[in-house]
Amino acid sequence: MAFFKKVVIFATFFALSGCFDHPRLYKKTRLLMGTFVEVTAASPEVINFAFSFMEKLSKRLNGYYPDSDIYRLNKNAGCKAVKVSPQTIEILILSRKMYELTEGVFDVSAGRIIKFWKQMMRKEKLKKLPPLSEIKKIASYKGIKEIRIDAQNLEVFIKNENIRLDLGGIAKGYIVDKTIEALKKKGVKSILINAGGDIYALGNNPQKGKPWKVGIRNPQNPRQIVNVIALSDAAIATSGDSEQFFTCCGKIYSHIIDLKSGLPVEKRKFVSVSVIAPNLTTADGLATTLFILGRDKIPVFLAQRRSNFRVFVVEGEKDNVHIYQFGEGF
Repeated sequence: MAFFKKVVIFATFFALSGCFDHPRLYKKTRLLMGTFVEVTAASPEVINFAFSFMEKLSKRLNGYYPDSDIYRLNKNAGCKAVKVSPQTIEILILSRKMYELTEGVFDVSAGRIIKFWKQMMRKEKLKKLPPLSEIKKIASYKGIKEIRIDAQNLEVFIKNENIRLDLGGIAKGYIVDKTIEALKKKGVKSILINAGGDIYALGNNPQKGKPWKVGIRNPQNPRQIVNVIALSDAAIATSGDSEQFFTCCGKIYSHIIDLKSGLPVEKRKFVSVSVIAPNLTTADGLATTLFILGRDKIPVFLAQRRSNFRVFVVEGEKDNVHIYQFGEGF
C-alpha cells in the first residue's frame, strides 16, 4: 500500500488527422498525489476544473500535509476525536468496507508498518532484514475497529495511540472518483483521468464515439503492449513490483507490504495485476490486495464474492510474458 504506483498501464486516443467534424481533444499533465496525472477531455476548462478539484481533495487526505484531516487524526490518536470533512468520513467508511471485502489484506489502520518499511527502503543498502520480533510488534499496531467514525457529527477518533492511518492504497482512486462525480454534476459526459496508471474513463472518446482504449503494458518492457481494453464508465488500476523493489540477503522484495505478516512481498513470477471495476476506489484497493494474494488465489477470491470485477495478470520475464484474465465483469 503506497500513495503512488509506477505507471504500468496507459490510456490513448486516436485523433483523426484533418477531420473537423469531431471535437478536438485536449490533454494536460501535472504532478499530483505523488505521481503524474494526465487528464484528457474536449475542453481545457473541464481539465482545469478536474485538476483544481483533485488538488484540493488530495491536500485534505494526504497524511503528510499538517493541515490535512489524516495528519490531525494521526496526531491525536489515543487522545481525542477530530472534526473532519464529509469526504474523510466517506473514505474511511469505504476503507472499512474494503477491509471486510479483503478479509484484512487491505487495512488503512496499518500505517505504522508501512512507514517503517518506507524508511527501511530509503537506505542505500539493506544488508539484512530487521529482527522478525521487531517487525511483528510494529505490524500489530493496527485495528480498523479502533477507528470510531461518527458520521452524524463529522468526527473520527482513533482509540489506540499506536495506530496510524495510511490511505495510500485507496486515496488516489477515491479522489479521482469524487472528481468524476463533480464533473458529472456539471454536465460533463466524457473525460479520461490517468492518475499514474490508475484510470477512470467517463463516457466514450468524443472523437470516435466509442469507448476509450486503454492498453496494458509489459512492465518490464514499456514499449510492449500485451493487451488493449475498451473502457467506458469504468476504472482500471494496476499494482506491480517491476519498478519499485529492493534486494536483501539474496532475495528481491516488492515495495508492497503484506500487512498480515508485516513483510514486503517477495518478487515472484508475475509482475502486475490490473483490476477493472465500476469505480477507481474499488479497483485501486483490489489491485494491491490481489497482488499480495498471488495469481493462484485470485479465482478463489472472485468466486467467493460473486464479483463483477475483471482481473488481468501479467506474468513472465522480459519479452516472454503471458496475460491471464479472471472474471467476466466490466
